[in-house]
Amino acid sequence: MGTRLTIRGIPAATLVFYPDADADVEMLELAQDRTVGALKPALLRFRAPGPRDFAASELVRLAAGDGAHPQRIRRLGVSIGISAGEPVIGVAARATRALIKKALELSDI
Repeated sequence: MGTRLTIRGIPAATLVFYPDADADVEMLELAQDRTVGALKPALLRFRAPGPRDFAASELVRLAAGDGAHPQRIRRLGVSIGISAGEPVIGVAARATRALIKKALELSDI
């Protein structure tokens, strides 16, 4: 069970519960929702996203899209420290719950 916490649209943390087989899943979901509600203001206060965070988030969003805005992508890259004249490799992955569960099992977390 995991929930991504975002602050002003920027991913800030991931909250993960590892319930036992006999755990009350409904109770854990309620606890997870309440925990997220409590953590968001704390994260906002101690690690509020800055302009660079917003630029990086927008850069990833545009780069993962159809590539229709190459000039904007270039400007955002420069604003977060990527040189416009240098080659860049980007890697993106989308994981399903089954893949995440398998990865966690393999890592003994």
